[in-house]
This record gives sequence, C-alpha cells and structure tokens, in this order.
Amino acid sequence: MSIPVGAETHAPVTPQRNERERCFRAIFNAALHGQVLLSPQGTCLEVNRAALAMSGVPRTDVVDRPLVAGPWFAGLPDAVARVRAAIGEAGAGATVRLETDAHVHAGRLGRLDCSVTPLPRTATGETLLLCELRDVTHRRRSEEALREIGALTTIGRLAARVSHEINNPLAGIQNAFLLLADAVPAGHPHHRFLTCIEREIQRIASVTRSLYETYRHDAPAGAAGSMALAVHDAVSFLDQRHGHRHVRIRTDLRRAPALVPVPDALLRQTLYNLMQNAVEASPVGGEVTVVVEAVGQDCVITVHDDGACVPAPLRERIFEPMSGARTAALRTGSMGIGLSLVRQSVRALGGTVTLLADADDHGATFEVRLPMISVLRAAE
Repeated sequence: MSIPVGAETHAPVTPQRNERERCFRAIFNAALHGQVLLSPQGTCLEVNRAALAMSGVPRTDVVDRPLVAGPWFAGLPDAVARVRAAIGEAGAGATVRLETDAHVHAGRLGRLDCSVTPLPRTATGETLLLCELRDVTHRRRSEEALREIGALTTIGRLAARVSHEINNPLAGIQNAFLLLADAVPAGHPHHRFLTCIEREIQRIASVTRSLYETYRHDAPAGAAGSMALAVHDAVSFLDQRHGHRHVRIRTDLRRAPALVPVPDALLRQTLYNLMQNAVEASPVGGEVTVVVEAVGQDCVITVHDDGACVPAPLRERIFEPMSGARTAALRTGSMGIGLSLVRQSVRALGGTVTLLADADDHGATFEVRLPMISVLRAAE
C-alpha cells in the first residue's frame, strides 16, 4: 500500500519515509473493523483487510471506485443516498456517523455502523476522508430478539392470567347451562337458542385454550406438516369467521410441496395468522391470494391482499408485537401480535418472512420462505 496523497507526496523517498509507510500499512490492516481511505469526492483510495473480508470481493473491485458504488451498498438506494450525504458533510469538515442497511459477508443483507471522518489537510490542500465500517448485524438482531422476547413474555403472562380468570366463571356458566338446557322442552319457541348458546360457550373455551397454547411449540422437531390440508383448513375457518365480509380467498397450490419440514401445529398457526391478517386488511368483497410453491430448496408461501397499502413509516415496524403499527387505514381489528408470532415461528425454523414492495402500490404481499432441506434429505 502506498500513501496516495499526503504531506510527503513531494518529499524524496527516504528510509524514514518507507518505515513510516510500513507502520501506517500495518496499523491500517490490523484494525478489527473495516477502514476505507477516501478522496474528498468519495473515491476509495485504500481499503484494509477487515473491510475486504466484510465485502467478500478483491481489492481491485473497491480501489479507485466511488464508495457508494462499492459492494456494501450495491442495490440499496437509501443507503447510497445516506452515505453520499455523509461524505459531503465530512468533506465540509464534520464527522458523520450513521447506521444503514448494507451487504456484509458474502452479500447477505445486514447492518453497518458507518462513520466518515475528515483527516488533516495534505500538502496539496486536500482533505482526505476516513470511512470506518462496523458490522452490527448480529448485535441489532440480538437486541431486536430481546425486545420481542420481552414483549411476548409480557403478552404470554397476560394471556395466561386472562385465560385463568375466564375459565373459572366459564366452567360455572357451562354447568349451569347444562342444568337449564334439560328444563327447556324441545317444542319451546326459544329452544333453538340453546344450541347457539352452547356453541358460543365452546368458542370461548376454545379461545381460552388457545391463549395457553399460543406460545407452546412442543411438536417433535422432525415432524412434517401437510401444506394442502393446512391451507384448506385455514380457508374454511376464515370463511366461517369472516363470511359476512365476503372476502374471497383464492389459493394456488399447483406447485406446492406435499409436505414441509414444519410441525403441523406451527405450520397451521403461521398460515392462519398470515391469511387472517390479509382478510382483515381487505375491503368488503375483496380478494386474498395465497400461492405456495417449491423454489429450489425452499417452500415459498405468498399471501397478497387488495386492501390499503402499508404506509412506508410502518413497514419497518409491522412485525413488532403490539407496536401500534396496525392502523385503522388497514381495516384490521387484530391485537397486532399475529405477524410477530409468524416471524418468531418462521425464524425459529430457519426461514424468513418479508413484506414485499408492491409495484402497483396497492395492498400488501407477505412472503414466507421455509427451508425444505430436511424433507429433501429424507427423500434421498
């Protein structure tokens, strides 16, 4: 590595200068976080080993190119705009620090803590910039997971308490109803209400049981679920529950795998929560589209509704439990934990769930990717 521009640019090459350059190179490359030396215009003059290891590309793909065109920010217009603005501010003499999405470690999307610092002026009057890159992906994900665990733990405790408080009087109501039901003759004009009351009591009992079971994923780890059966059951349940809204659920399972390496209860919970969210977000008479297909070694589930578009400020928070990100504009009456449970379950299975950007700026499309590796290996 040579000093591209510096106070000694026009000085004769001496052993002392060579020694200083070697020391500079050693310190530069020994840094545990990425460092990139920039021109005032943001062109990469030098890059250290940590930054190259983070990018996964050779030095020739970085040096003499604009930082914003580097592998860290390729295809991320928001990140490019923020980094370009930071370079401009640093060129004016300010130290700028920001955190942004970036490609780290073999192109995977992560988070970078990025700072741009102006260095002392050189003999030519230019101010070089030092950009430092720190991969904070794991730290941010850990913090996010801790926040979710805290929120879900609180919800779980509240759910258990509510369930307990409801179950006690519900048992008394159910016993009293059974005694009174025998006293109403079949020919009584109001006898038909008995079955309605019984169904509603059973429904409340089912709700209280689900409050206990919501956070219990105790199915065997090697279990596989039937995709077609889980989808059809979810459609049937939602048609019963939301039939008055006349929202049509259209399914396409032609390319769906027969089995997925997911415990059946977990698969059903994921599908039901996704589809219920879509139905509730759709207008009366709207349509929800569910497509399941095998793509490579993944099972891809796509759920699209034709309701209101999710506002940009809420897209990053849509999966947070009880975050308030579900607004009246989305036409949903849920408590805001369904999508959080979906993400928690899918991540636990090694998959991903994403709110896709719709080209027509209409409705919302959620994509779930579940790895099929265990099923594929079992079939070999």
